[in-house]
Amino acid sequence: MKSLKIGLALLLVIAVAGVVFAAPIKIGTKNFTEQFVVGNLMSILLENRGYDVQLKTGMSSTVMRAAMENGDLDLCMDYTGTQWLTYTGHEFKGETPEEMYAQVKKSDAEIGLVWLNPIWCNNTYAIAVKKEFAEENNVYTLSDFAAYVNEKEGKVPFASDFEFYSRPDGIIGLQAKYGFAFQPSYVTTVLPGLTFEYLNTGKSVATMVFGTDSAVVKYGWV
Repeated sequence: MKSLKIGLALLLVIAVAGVVFAAPIKIGTKNFTEQFVVGNLMSILLENRGYDVQLKTGMSSTVMRAAMENGDLDLCMDYTGTQWLTYTGHEFKGETPEEMYAQVKKSDAEIGLVWLNPIWCNNTYAIAVKKEFAEENNVYTLSDFAAYVNEKEGKVPFASDFEFYSRPDGIIGLQAKYGFAFQPSYVTTVLPGLTFEYLNTGKSVATMVFGTDSAVVKYGWV
């Protein structure tokens, strides 16, 4: 599995210290496994402490961010890299995870969003291929993969979710950094989780995965 970016998972809240919530606390999640799991954990934790909770799942990053900003959500888990690169349009300049957290926390405080202590989970984007493919073609790093795509003139079937395909730190940034380009007709965009099916059934040579995806271990992907 070839890692693409550093991302910190954090709890993000709109809150005022000491306020008791009379209305249900609205928790939001994005549309992939880690978000579903952590969202439900937050919901259970708060319910066990006597709070009423509404859990809203399956949102895209931009929709969830907008909901946080306009008050439709009170609490969510998000990622420093997503905030800095996607929501606010900054460039990555080699910041450490701690530096990224500090600047994101400061930036969002200006609009009333409070980042809690980090979970320090790195659910990074990554590219996965089957072990047999890696061995046959000597593809074990992103540089190896870029060279393979160039050798095939971009005609390499690739599966991605919609967000990774359009994000500046997704396939756009990856191709620019490593000097290769898929031919658009060879890229399939699907919902998160369905990318596994494309690689596992041979519909794609490579697929986008998350660093915490159990399928990588289950199927022995590289």
